[in-house]
Amino acid sequence: MKTKYIAMTILAVLVYCITSYYIGLKLANSLLLSANSVITGIWWVCFTFVTAAYFLGRAGSMFYASVLTDWLIRTGSYWLAFYFYFLLIWGIVDGIIWAGREIGLIPIAYSSNQPVIGWSIVIIVSLVVVYGIWRANSPQLKKYDITINKQSPVHSIHIIMVSDLHLGLLVGRQRLENLVNQIHQLKPDLILLPGDILDENIGIFLDDNMPEVLRRLQPQFGVFGCLGSHEYIWGDSEKTVCELSKAGITILRDEAVKIADAFYLAGRDDYYREKLTDSPRKTVQEILQGCVQALPVIMMDHQPVEVAAGQQQGVDLYVAGHTHHGQLFPLNLITQAMFKLDWGYWRQDDFQMIVSSGFGTWGPPVRVGTQSEIVSITVHFKNR
Repeated sequence: MKTKYIAMTILAVLVYCITSYYIGLKLANSLLLSANSVITGIWWVCFTFVTAAYFLGRAGSMFYASVLTDWLIRTGSYWLAFYFYFLLIWGIVDGIIWAGREIGLIPIAYSSNQPVIGWSIVIIVSLVVVYGIWRANSPQLKKYDITINKQSPVHSIHIIMVSDLHLGLLVGRQRLENLVNQIHQLKPDLILLPGDILDENIGIFLDDNMPEVLRRLQPQFGVFGCLGSHEYIWGDSEKTVCELSKAGITILRDEAVKIADAFYLAGRDDYYREKLTDSPRKTVQEILQGCVQALPVIMMDHQPVEVAAGQQQGVDLYVAGHTHHGQLFPLNLITQAMFKLDWGYWRQDDFQMIVSSGFGTWGPPVRVGTQSEIVSITVHFKNR
C-alpha cells in the first residue's frame, strides 16, 4: 500500500513539474517578449526557485528545521495558490483560443502570448490570491441547531467543533490564541477536534508552546479529538496522542466513552491508518459494541467516509472534516463528487451529519469560494 502512495507522489511531482514549466513559458513569452537572454535567464532561475521552494523547505525541515526552511515553506505555500490559478486561467484561455481556431473564429496566428493577456492574468490571479489570504484568516461562525430523538438526563448540550486546525508553521500560536479566545466567548459544554489537529511533525507545535494555549480550554464535558490523515502522514501519531493528551485533549482512537451518563461520544481512528500503517481500524459496530443504544450517540470521524456504517449502527450525530470544502474553487466540485456530504448538514430519518470546511488550510494558506469556520452545534434531546 505504501508503494502505491509513493508511486502516486512521484506521478504528482512529475505533473507539477510539467505544468509549472507551462506556466513559466506563458509568463516569459507574454511578459518578457523584448527581454535579452540575460534577463530571461535570471527569470528562469527565479521561477524555478520559487516553484521548488515549498518542496525544498518541506524536505529540508525533515532533517533540520531552520529559519531558511521556514521561509522556503511559507514562500512556496503562497506560490502554490498562484500556480493553481495561473494553470487554471491560462489553461482556459488557451483552450478557448484553440477551440476558436478550430472553428475558424480566431486567426491561426493568434496566441495567448501577448502582453495584454499576460498582464491581465497576472492581475486577476494576484487579486484572487490576496482575497483568498484574507478569507483564510477570517474564520466564520457556522451555527446548527438540531434535535436528537432520544432521551438524556440533560436537556441540551452546546458543542463547538473545530476540524482541520493544521497547527504548525502556517497556522501558528497567534491564530490558535485567537481561536481559544473566540471559543471562550461561545461558552461550550463540549469541544470536538475531529482530526488534522497538527499540520506537520510535532516539533513546531511544541516549540511554540501551543499545548499551553490548548490547556486553557476547559469546558464542562471536556475536549475530545480524533486523529486525521496528517497525524499519520508525518508518522508521529503515537507521539502526537501523547502530547495532545498533555495539552488536555482526550484522543479517541476507535473507542466510545459515556459522558456524564447523558450520551456517548465515539471517535474513529483515521481512514489513513490502514492506508499508511497496514493496521486496520475497528468497524463502527466494534466501537459501539458496549454502548446502550437508548442513549444518544455522537461520533467523530476525520474523513466523511463509511458514513452508511454509522447510520446502520445507530449513530445519531456524525461529525467530520477533512474536505476543506475544496479550499480553492473550483476544487469544491471535486469534493462534492467524492463525498456524500463535503460540507454542511445532512439528515436522513434519525441520522444527522455535519461536515466542516475546517479552521486551517493545507498547502496554500488561501481559501477561495470556501470559508474557514468554527462550528457551533446546539443539540437538544427529545426528553419527555
